[in-house]
Amino acid sequence: MSEYSRRDDWQVNQQVKIELTKRGVDVSSVTISTIKGIVDIQGDLRMTSKLNQDVEPLWLAHFLKQLDLVLRGIYRVRDVRWQIEGWRRQGFRWMRSAPSRSAIRGSS
Repeated sequence: MSEYSRRDDWQVNQQVKIELTKRGVDVSSVTISTIKGIVDIQGDLRMTSKLNQDVEPLWLAHFLKQLDLVLRGIYRVRDVRWQIEGWRRQGFRWMRSAPSRSAIRGSS
């Protein structure tokens, strides 16, 4: 088993940001961290263009599935853990989830 260094994790983080940006994801809307090859992505997934308002849930579920596969293919990535507002992964499927309590409180 190979050792992971902070430099390796930093490089993985940069590659993840590049892949997200190439696919039109606003990286300022998510927090990305990597520890020992395990990538954590948290936040509200937004697109950089006005496509964000017109996205169908079925399209976004497929997009998330493809994005997950791409990120798992990055050298030195062992796992990708997602905590995206309004979405949850169940096996290989992405499903809409109920809004968090903080999101509900913030909307009133």
